[in-house]
Amino acid sequence: MHLFGQHALELLIDYPALAKIYSIITERARKGVIVNLFGKSITATAAAVTLAVGMLATASPAGAATEPSTPEPTAWGMVAIDVDPSSSVTTMAVKDVGGGTWNYGSTITDTGKKRCYSYYFHGSKQHSATAKIGSNSLKAAAAPGKSAMATAVAGVAYTCYAYWAVYD
Repeated sequence: MHLFGQHALELLIDYPALAKIYSIITERARKGVIVNLFGKSITATAAAVTLAVGMLATASPAGAATEPSTPEPTAWGMVAIDVDPSSSVTTMAVKDVGGGTWNYGSTITDTGKKRCYSYYFHGSKQHSATAKIGSNSLKAAAAPGKSAMATAVAGVAYTCYAYWAVYD
């Protein structure tokens, strides 16, 4: 889709920067914090950032190669983890699942945030690990014999979701 001409991607501002702004705005809105950014209300600002992120996601120069779609996993699993922010206890587990070894858990950081992690190792198949907490998510893919390691951090009120997956 041509929104800004043949070299659309070269003319647009940095996508990760917009994604970070969007993440901050939506997190503060969820917490009920009133945000006035660039002289606009949270609703107008979030709508503008959402539109910009959507335009970046759909804009591409003529003849640009499309990214291959992610294959569907042949096996996967997920766990939801809640950690009491007032507790010094760390939640973690190690399990043999899907032919590999999955390490996952959640801890409270020194800065009072909640850290969510998922590490998965498989010796003979492509695989991935995903950590999701609040609006933050990281999916790490790995080749056979390598570890997929994903970590995400957010406020202590959020639930940690850790995933593993195997692909043929």
